[in-house]
Amino acid sequence: MATPTAWEPHTVTARAVAAAGFFYDPGQDIIYSRMDAWQRAVGFNWGYDVAAPAMHMIIDCETIYFPANGKMWLIELWKGQYGLETGCEIGVYNNLNPHTPNGSERGDHYFSASNLDIAQLKLSFTLKRRGAELIKRGPQSHWWLTGFKWGVFTEETTDLTMDVVIEFQPLLPVLPTSDDMRLAFVAALKKLGYSPTTVGRHVSFQFIRAKSSQPSTRIANEESVQEHNKWLVEKYNALKAELRLSSNDPNGFIFSEVAPVVHKVVRPLVRPVVKNVVGKVGEKVAAAKQRIEHDLGKKPPAPGEIFAFFHNKVWRGGNRSVT
Repeated sequence: MATPTAWEPHTVTARAVAAAGFFYDPGQDIIYSRMDAWQRAVGFNWGYDVAAPAMHMIIDCETIYFPANGKMWLIELWKGQYGLETGCEIGVYNNLNPHTPNGSERGDHYFSASNLDIAQLKLSFTLKRRGAELIKRGPQSHWWLTGFKWGVFTEETTDLTMDVVIEFQPLLPVLPTSDDMRLAFVAALKKLGYSPTTVGRHVSFQFIRAKSSQPSTRIANEESVQEHNKWLVEKYNALKAELRLSSNDPNGFIFSEVAPVVHKVVRPLVRPVVKNVVGKVGEKVAAAKQRIEHDLGKKPPAPGEIFAFFHNKVWRGGNRSVT
């Protein structure tokens, strides 16, 4: 059982992480989602996955839809590169539109599972990277079980394997166990092409390559986004080295210490880019100035002449010369 070690945010950086919906686990040196994260209020729809590459997320998305207990359920898995971190997620959502899954489910919005809903589930996963264990979470009743490792870059998402275990349990101990939800979930997995293993109330399977269709936005943007993600990871690790930090604990990133290091590490990289941009803008301004001077037949034009030129030839579209 992977239970997070107690942690409290003490610095500005750490409090920002907590406000974003996450805590830090010193035992595994990972960031993970809080039960009361603000994301719980917004629920989920497929548009979030479509927008993921724009937020520097190159991730495999597995959507598992199934009807149970008068609701349409969505248990979704994600794994891959999230900006400067490698990680994975299990999300549990539902709505009151139960029907036989027919492919239209992605057009619906889903609400994050309530406490009563998640009492019926215990989630667990082990994330392996090229066969080596990277993150372990659960078993836990949760609507969004996650784990992220800062400073790790994974170029190919298929290098990541999620060993998933979900226990379906009765809503109340005094009630007989209902297998309907578990059987519906197993049927949905098999429909996608998985071969789950069932032992009692536990369903286990491996997520290596997504079997459901992926957002087209990922195909269009993966190469450029991953190049940037690799750069982010390199700069983050350079920052840690400069600060002599041995872990990803957000409490270690004290703003007064980070600011000069960021200036030292990032400024040499940004300065040539800014210089290049400013240079190109300057060239365009100079070229525009030359065109104006040529049309006016004077060097250099007075401010009033420039105004008259733009007023007559640009704003009013006239052909009158300026004298």
